[in-house]
Parts: sequence; structure tokens; C-alpha cells
Amino acid sequence: MKGITMEIRPATMQDFDAISAVYADGRAQLAQLGIDQWQSGRPFPETIRADIEHRELYVATEQDVFLGVAMFTVQGDVEYDSIDGAWNTPGTSQNPDYLTIHRVATNTHVARRGTATALFGFAETLAHQHHLRALRVDTHPGNIRMQALLEKLGYTHVGSFHLLHTTEPTKLRYVYEKLLS
Repeated sequence: MKGITMEIRPATMQDFDAISAVYADGRAQLAQLGIDQWQSGRPFPETIRADIEHRELYVATEQDVFLGVAMFTVQGDVEYDSIDGAWNTPGTSQNPDYLTIHRVATNTHVARRGTATALFGFAETLAHQHHLRALRVDTHPGNIRMQALLEKLGYTHVGSFHLLHTTEPTKLRYVYEKLLS
């Protein structure tokens, strides 16, 4: 629809069902690709609620259609403190100088609208507003689409780590970082 623009905003509890549907769609999409990520039900409802309460979950919408969802936090990620590789910035979970991106999913029923690209662009805006030096994100080694998107958006693959507290079969995650100017 010409003239309609995507809006990215903080999620509210009223969005919970729509967000859950986007994540369910993402889970199904990953399963179709043979990726075991999120197949145990993650992100769990309590995680979604906590992300909303902390005002860290954002939704991309167009009119009343939910196009995508992502979690952005300026809190450090302890699992990023010990990676097999090296970050380009010195931030740690105790002293973060980066914004972390987690739980990105897009609605496959309205695919190819640049939703994921828009969410990552919004993350950059948030990072600049908080005077941070970088963006950090991790992805499943089988998620080739996400890896390609990250590289297209200027992220550098800097290493890997293993998830500590998860029931997911594949614990290995590739980590990416994008420096901000």
C-alpha cells in the first residue's frame, strides 16, 4: 500500500498476543529451515512480558499489522564477557558501551518489506541516543539468513560462545558487532 509507513515503537502488554504470534511464526520458519533454535518454545511468555515491562521490546507495525519484533537493551550481556574471539570495543556486562539486540523475528505473511533491516536501523538510533560505541548481536550457526543480513548491514563476525542456561540443543552462537561512528 503506497503511502503507508512502518512504525517502530515500544511494545505494550496489549501487544502480547500479536507478539506471541510473530514469535510462533518465527519458530515455524526456523523449523522449516532445519534450525533447532526456539523449538522448545522460546522466547517464553514470561520473557516476553519481562521485556515489555523493562521497555526493551519493540514492535514494527504498519497500520494494525505486526511486521516484526526485537529486543534492544543497554544492559550488558554476561554471556558476551567470554567469547571465543575478540570484540572491537572494550565493553563488558558490568560496564557496557554497547547496545545488545536479541529475539528478532519477522512476520513471514508480510515478508520482504525490510522489517528486519528497519529494526536494526532503529537499534542504531537507540544506541546513538545512549552515546554507545557499538551494537552486539548473536545468532544460531544455522541461521544463514540472519548472518547474511548482519554482514549486509555492516556487522563483523567477531567470534562465538556457548549459551549457558538453555534447553536448546545447539548452544553455539556466532557473535557480531557493529561499530558506531
